[in-house]
Amino acid sequence: MVFGRFGISQSPRCRWHPTSLSVLTLLYPITVVAFSMGLVLIAFDRLKQELEYLISHDVLTGAYSRRGFIQLAEAEVSRATVCSAMWLC
Repeated sequence: MVFGRFGISQSPRCRWHPTSLSVLTLLYPITVVAFSMGLVLIAFDRLKQELEYLISHDVLTGAYSRRGFIQLAEAEVSRATVCSAMWLC
């Protein structure tokens, strides 16, 4: 049995035979959605990094703000505590 102008024959055992055209029409929307989601995630990560920088730094001078200085000090104190407990420093 021949279908349409593409000359696709149907085997007696298989009722549905995927063509390259039908596979592409199924994969195209999935690819577009996946690519769009990737772009959105990249933009979200960049905005998150920029917001974290603006929260911890002064806008005019670029120096650490009080919040950024406290976070840096807490990180250094915890690092020094772990370092002294392991005798690495």
